[in-house]
Parts: sequence; C-alpha cells; structure tokens
Amino acid sequence: MLYRARVSRGRWLLAALVLLAAAVDCSSDQLYEPPVSLCNCNPDEICVNETCVLPSSIPLPSPDSSDESCQLVDVKINEFRYFGVDTPDFIELRAQPSAQLRGYRLLAYNAEGERALEFMLDADFDAQGLWVAALGQGLEQEPDLLLGDVGFAAPSGNILLFACDGTLLDAVGYGDFEASQRFAGEGAPAPSTGAEQSLARCPSEQPDSDDNAADFTVDAASPGEPNLRLQGSPFCTPCDAALHRDKLWFDELFYDPLGADDEGAAFVELIGEPGLALEPVVLEGWDEPSRRWQVIASLSATMGQDGRLLLAEDESVAGAQLLIPEIDAPNDAGGFRLLSCGEVLDVVVFGALAEPSAAGVSAEDVAEDVDEGSSLSRCPAQSGPFVATLPTPGEESVCP
Repeated sequence: MLYRARVSRGRWLLAALVLLAAAVDCSSDQLYEPPVSLCNCNPDEICVNETCVLPSSIPLPSPDSSDESCQLVDVKINEFRYFGVDTPDFIELRAQPSAQLRGYRLLAYNAEGERALEFMLDADFDAQGLWVAALGQGLEQEPDLLLGDVGFAAPSGNILLFACDGTLLDAVGYGDFEASQRFAGEGAPAPSTGAEQSLARCPSEQPDSDDNAADFTVDAASPGEPNLRLQGSPFCTPCDAALHRDKLWFDELFYDPLGADDEGAAFVELIGEPGLALEPVVLEGWDEPSRRWQVIASLSATMGQDGRLLLAEDESVAGAQLLIPEIDAPNDAGGFRLLSCGEVLDVVVFGALAEPSAAGVSAEDVAEDVDEGSSLSRCPAQSGPFVATLPTPGEESVCP
C-alpha cells in the first residue's frame, strides 16, 4: 500500500478535512476516501474521481479574492517525512517569523497521480518562522497542528502548497518515478529516504533553485527546528554559477558506435577554460520516454591544460579522463546538458523529440540524429550548430 493508516492513541484535533471533490460536478460537497481511481492525465493534471483536473481547479472553501484575509506570504516547504514507522509523517513550512496563513491549501498525491490528502491551513508561524503539522500521534516535538493519521505517499509522491488565491507557491516531488508516473515537483525529484528520516531544505541563506534534487537532502528528522545543521555541509554550500558561466561547452558526442551498442563505447567531449575545476557541475541526460532530464553524474574533475575533458563509457576510449558508464545516450532521440548551481550552462539535444519545449529548447535547436559510427560535433566550436563528423576523441573536431 502506498498510504499507511495509523491508529490514534488519544483524542486529536482534526484541523482540516480530506476532500476529494467530484470533478464532474464542481459544486459537489461530497467526501471521498483516498486513494481515488487512476486515469491517464496530462503531466500538469491529477486524477480525481476518474477525471483529469488541474490541482488548482479543485473546488475547496477559500476566501473571496477581495477578502482582506487572503494575505500572500512567501512560504516554502522546509522539511517533511513520508516514511514514518514508529513516528508519524510530518510537514514543516518556513516563512517570516510570526507570519500568518489563512485559507492556504496543502495537496498531496502519489506517483500514479491519485489524489489522497488535501487540507486547508490556518497557520501561525513561530518566532523562528516555522510551522509544523503532524499526520499522526507521537511526533518528536509537539506539532502546531494534527492533520489526521494518514501519512504521505511512499515510496514516491508529490506535495503541493497553494496560496489563498490559488497561486502555486511550492511543489516537491520525491523518490523514484517511472516513465508512466506523475512527477509534479520542480526540476528533478528529491531523493528517497530511509525509515524515520526526512527530506530537509537547505537553510534560508541558500536561495530556492526551483530544483527539488538540489534543494532537499536526506537528514535526521527535526520538526520545529531550523535546518541550521545543514549550514556549511557540502550539499548546502552556497553555489555561484558565474564560476562556470561562458567557460564550458559540449564539443563532441559519440553515442551510436558501429555494430551493437556493447561493441563500442560512447563518449562526450567538453571544451572550456584550461584548468577549470568543474565541481559542482552536473551532467544530465534527456530521457525521451518520460520527457525528463535525469542526472547522470556530478563532474568532480578539472579541465585539461588543452581546454578539453573527455568523458567515456569505459576505458576502451583512449585518453578518457573520466569514466561514466551511464553516458551512453539513446540512438534515436536524446541529449545532454551541463548545469552549475541549477543554471544551465550548455545543452544539446538530437533526433526525433516529440516535444522539444519539454527539454527547454526550440525545434530549431534540435540537431539531426547521426548515422551509426558518426559523431555529433559543434562546428565551429562553442557557438556553431551540431553536425555529423568523424569521431575524434581528445582532439579538435574535423568540421565539414
């Protein structure tokens, strides 16, 4: 089961109702038990009562837009646990000290797109700017609110936070998602956790990167306490993309060797500033079936003095400086991109992409797929389009 019911050991305050509105009749006030039936929805929709709807369109009691009680507050999901066993799941929000939320809405659903939990929130933040709600009895610290005894989806799911006017303020997807499943967070999913652990956002000194994988890390749960323990950690060390901006580019991709894929090794060659330290640059690959960028590797390496770095699938590529077995791209449609601190430094996509905009590029920027045994090289280097060339790993590409 994706959702775990816990038995309360005493009287608890049900601060909000779990609502599953019938999308066919938006005026309905009928209540449904989670989860609801699965249906085939668009990426920005969820399944409610066998109908695809936008999360923001689900009818719930909310203040009139002219009501002064609808005050917009800069609030973020700060920490949450979805895999509680002896202790309950919880969610911690972060805002300015003593901030107040009235008519805000918290929506949670699983990786299948089935809506399970939704609460209206009236929250008063403490002097640290934190507010905690528990989904069951026995939290490590006294919560500000008890939201029932049904936990978040596990092992993967989505949590969305809406303002009183319906604006989506924050969205976190976590765990591993299959191509057919629904990721509704920002960027890439936050990692999976072990039992009793939480996913914690870096302290407020580090800006929101709009990438769950970059903003949340697995940590010991600490509801009601600031995430200051993460300050200075390698994951939460402030990052400056200017260190790599306009200093690093793709030069050559070789993803379709002659013969069967296991008879030759793929490689990716980068060019850039000689001696440039690449950490924390991340290499991502485009997965066309799921239409998502997926992390391949963090590039803990330094550019050579010739301004080149050769990444290879295995050691059969002569001169390879970094071996990355996952670097082999699909032969008909795929791509790579380089990111520093969440900022895209360079991107190349090729082949028959069904929706180039999903990869963040226009149709004109998609390179043609090359024949077996050919490379895809940028001609001229740094600024030109990608064209078919002969493979020249470790050397300057021979442009047509």
